[in-house]
Amino acid sequence: MDTGQFISPVGIDGLDEILKGGIPRGNAILVTGNPGTGKTTLCVQFIYAGAVKFKEPGIMVTFEESPARLIRDAHSFGWDIAAQERGNMLRIVQTSPDTFIRLMQDYQSPLHQEIRNIGARRIAVDSITLFKYQKELEIFREQIYSFINMLRNQQALVMLTAEESPQIQSEGYIADTLISLGIRKRLSARWRTIEVIKSRGQDFLTGTHTLEITGSGLRVYPRATTVRTPASTRKDKRPPVHFGVEGLDGILGSGIHPGSVVLLMGSAGIGKTTLALKFLVEGARLGEKSIYCCFEQTAESLIRQGASLGLPIDRYVDEGLVRVIEIDPVELNLNTHFHQLRELFMENGYSRIVFDSMHAYNSALTEDSIEIREFIFKLMAYTRSQGVTSLLINEMPHLSPATLGTEHAISFIADVVLLLRYVEINAVMRRGLLVMKSRCGPHARDLREFTIDASGITVFDEPLPVTPRDFATYQKLVATGG
Repeated sequence: MDTGQFISPVGIDGLDEILKGGIPRGNAILVTGNPGTGKTTLCVQFIYAGAVKFKEPGIMVTFEESPARLIRDAHSFGWDIAAQERGNMLRIVQTSPDTFIRLMQDYQSPLHQEIRNIGARRIAVDSITLFKYQKELEIFREQIYSFINMLRNQQALVMLTAEESPQIQSEGYIADTLISLGIRKRLSARWRTIEVIKSRGQDFLTGTHTLEITGSGLRVYPRATTVRTPASTRKDKRPPVHFGVEGLDGILGSGIHPGSVVLLMGSAGIGKTTLALKFLVEGARLGEKSIYCCFEQTAESLIRQGASLGLPIDRYVDEGLVRVIEIDPVELNLNTHFHQLRELFMENGYSRIVFDSMHAYNSALTEDSIEIREFIFKLMAYTRSQGVTSLLINEMPHLSPATLGTEHAISFIADVVLLLRYVEINAVMRRGLLVMKSRCGPHARDLREFTIDASGITVFDEPLPVTPRDFATYQKLVATGG
């Protein structure tokens, strides 16, 4: 049996994705949350989307907000409630809790007649919290249960809202679908969340997701999920990925497999961003599209830096081969960030992406370092599934075998690990590059000198002369990394 025919989309971008298509017809939905979390807006959008997108008439019962105010607020999102009322697709009914109880008890009441007249397929009640102030709370519960069952029999979707309160927790048991809205904070930042606690008769994506109120209504950004590519599609026949840097491509052996994760580590000023820009320019030269996620500087400064080294980033940006995305790490929401990248991958066919730098994720809107680590794992799983080669820049102020690449355990998910560092030889600071690890095949295992000048980046063939102590350190690095 095709269960899809019994599913009704809610009509809110992202929420239907979490619900894997929508909610089974006849389900009763309870939306809970504290003031300001978006309960009323969700209700109105649920009714309006039903009428406009799915031609399902709906009725909204409100106890606090007047119809005129709801229509005004809806207009700010571009929703023409009045037009839907004129077309008999939508009704807003304002009443009191006492009157509502009486209307529910009488199947010949104006409310029931209105339901039958427009053939209501969706009904929203905002909010049942007021009933906790009624003396006969148990009577209300009996009536609300009867009302919900009546709507189930009509195969209508009913949505109730309630503020978080011990007095109305029992309504969560009779509701078929329970959705919780919340507000989280980190320092001065605030962001809304949404979670489906339960939904009978269907599977759904568990966990906490991001909810935003935009100019066109609510938008939900599902949490990042691990993507597993079917075995039949894992073979990538594209040629190996190269940096286009003289000397570097040689010590990487046969090159980097498309869809790999490359970790580029080093101290400040060593040349990580320059090498990343060269990575994108090489892809653009071959006609490949790339993304540069810039957390620490502007697109303008990045383009200027490339121009000083003869890397025409501006030209490739104009040609649509390179896209620079400026991201404020302090305002970074992991779910919206993942969704933005996913949309870009799906629409534009990108082959390479740079994250500069991974340390910025420490400032993301979350208080859980484990959540950041899980997000990075899932993001890299997604780029792999799309065949996008990822270059992760990670600044390491203290370089030692014990600490290299351990932040968020990035080195464990990387297929290739490159270390850039300064080496003092005869009182002169020189740049060194080491391939610590490569799952893509055999590679050079010694420290090579590289230079950066107006002509670009050059990696020399001869190993750097290091002291025995330095050599022992590098042996440990190679052993633990490769």
